[in-house]
Amino acid sequence: MNKTINHSAGFSLFEVLIALVVLSVGLLGLASLQGQSISSSYNAHLRTQATSLAQSMVDRMRANREYAMLSTNHYHTEFSTPPPAVSVDCNSAICSQANMALFDVKEWKCRLGMFASDSACDELVTQAALPGGEGRVSVPDANTGQTRVSVRWLDTEGRQHTVTMYTSL
Repeated sequence: MNKTINHSAGFSLFEVLIALVVLSVGLLGLASLQGQSISSSYNAHLRTQATSLAQSMVDRMRANREYAMLSTNHYHTEFSTPPPAVSVDCNSAICSQANMALFDVKEWKCRLGMFASDSACDELVTQAALPGGEGRVSVPDANTGQTRVSVRWLDTEGRQHTVTMYTSL
């Protein structure tokens, strides 16, 4: 009678090595997915901030609606235009409608981010809301009150994004 010896009772070194390679590839994929998830979450946070800042300017214009509808509109501003010089702090003093409009634009532009480090913004903002953030406000249509507020910023990869809000004052 011949005795057969069974040598397949355990794993070979080669099988263990293959299992480690498969596991490593899976873990690398999972780590990459986690990194993309964090980046996407931060970009969504930036989009939320931009939308909130656009809504903030609309609210400011509505609070000063009578002046915002005048043809000499102090709320009008373009991208890359620095904050206007305002000598009165309307947070602690009574302001005219014109000064309030200029102060609103100054405070808003400072909070967006591009000009947060300017000396004009020192007393208004401690931290920029958006990386490379800047904004534009169009003059309201005299008949309908339709206006446009746009906020743009750079995402984590340096791509530019814009949120635009259309509204009637």
